[in-house]
Amino acid sequence: MSNQIFSNGIGIRISGFNNTIANNNITNNNQNYTSNLSSYEEINFGIYMVVAHDNIFYGNTISNHLGKGMEASLLSSNNTIYKNNFIDNVMNAFDDSNNSWDDGEKGNYWSDYNGTDENYDGVGDTPYHIPGGKNKDNFPLMAPYTGEYKFKVNEEPLYFMLIVSMGVAIIFLLPIAYLWYIRYHKKK
Repeated sequence: MSNQIFSNGIGIRISGFNNTIANNNITNNNQNYTSNLSSYEEINFGIYMVVAHDNIFYGNTISNHLGKGMEASLLSSNNTIYKNNFIDNVMNAFDDSNNSWDDGEKGNYWSDYNGTDENYDGVGDTPYHIPGGKNKDNFPLMAPYTGEYKFKVNEEPLYFMLIVSMGVAIIFLLPIAYLWYIRYHKKK
């Protein structure tokens, strides 16, 4: 938790199940490798999943990769990816498996998302499509996730409660004030 991962070929490679990857800053994992007449230029991932199942990824910032910010491939499914920031990667994500890119209420922040937020709830009104298959983030965030929730408050019940509280206070305080006034003035 809360790691700074940078300047590697792959920031995090995960094969396994029931893991939680959270609150990491994964950036600039861009390296080119040459080996016996072969050149590998796209070993540039923030998070790379291979045969990974039932994992949770949240609160991570994945940025500035020349390859993919996150890739879910080779039988990686049933992972939940939400409240992450995908910023300025050549391809923010790729998923040819079956994964959830939101938690049913909040998704991820995508620096290349062009949607709108007509009701100003901080969530885009159209899904963000993940290249590679049929996956999508149904609730893309309009601003980077910071761990803080910004939400609207319906003020009508608050005003009602304020008026009722003031009415109750007046009803109970007036008799007390009256009794105090009478006792104070009788002593003179």
